[in-house]
This record gives sequence, C-alpha cells and structure tokens, in this order.
Amino acid sequence: MKRIFAAALLVAVLTASVCAMGADDVVFENKYYTLTLPSDWKIDLSDAGMDEDGEYEDLGFLYSREDDGLAIEAGLEYYENMKDVSLWDMSAEELEAHVEELLEVYEFDDAAYLDTVYAGVIPFVIIHCEDEDGEYYYAETVTNGYVVNFYAYALDWESNYLPLRAKHLDAFRSILESFEPVTAEE
Repeated sequence: MKRIFAAALLVAVLTASVCAMGADDVVFENKYYTLTLPSDWKIDLSDAGMDEDGEYEDLGFLYSREDDGLAIEAGLEYYENMKDVSLWDMSAEELEAHVEELLEVYEFDDAAYLDTVYAGVIPFVIIHCEDEDGEYYYAETVTNGYVVNFYAYALDWESNYLPLRAKHLDAFRSILESFEPVTAEE
C-alpha cells in the first residue's frame, strides 16, 4: 500500500473531477461514485488509474489540510469469486460473517471491527488496523464482486503517522455516508 502524502501536498492538485457544492463542500467524483468532502479537503488524482496487473484501480488520494488531518486512499478491486455478492443484499448474519472474513484478511495488522455505516442502503464495514507505519482505518463495500475500498490515516506535514482520534473516525464516517453511486445515463 503506497503511502505518499508529502509529495501530494507539494504538487498541483488535479481538479478535473472536482466540483464545488456550495461554500462548505467539495465533491470527489469518478466514473463509479461521488463523495462529499469538507471544504478544506484537497484531491490528488496524479496516481489514479489501474495498477500494472490490472487488478486494482487507484481512484484518488483525498486529504484534509489540517495539521493532523485525515488522508484517504480510494480504490476499487474486482474478485470473480464474489461476483454474486453485494453487502446490502446480505442478512445480518451474512454481513457479520463478511466482517469476520475481513478481520481474518487483516489479522496481521491487528484488525478490530469498529462499525458499519450506511450511505442510504449501502453498508460500509470499517475496521481499525495498525501496521509498521502506524494506525489506519479500512472501509469497504462490495457489489457484484467489486470491492470499493478506502484506507484512512492521520499524518503530519512530514508524512509521519499520527494516532487516530475520535474526530478522524467521525470525519471518515461522514464521508462514507455521503457515498452515492453514479447511475448510467440512458
């Protein structure tokens, strides 16, 4: 997982996919969904695109300009074995089983379940993890094999990881709750 933040702050932010929504909001938009971000957030699309293997699509890097602000990496992956899976179609028991599987995947980072938040009917499972770089949140939803995921962490201006606090989780939840799929025009 790449974790570049300092360089992102120094380069010009690409704004082709960003449009303002009033004085208080910034909208991050791609061909799959939109997210509403607080007005002080910036978006870096310089690394957006498919990885070399064509298995992971980097959708952008979103970050707060606060001294201990949150940074979010947005991505998309496809898993053929999950082509019939959508989290919002799951029963409570099936969703709980999905959470357990996710915790197993991230067990090497001491994963702990935090919450499931909803953007309308779309659930996002949020877990807390910690690796050699520091603490981070991971959130995902699944639809027909596509995993929409977000890695969120707090950094200082020298790209050092900072402890995550309640304000970071609150901001992350709020951003996830603003998720809206892009509907195909007919």
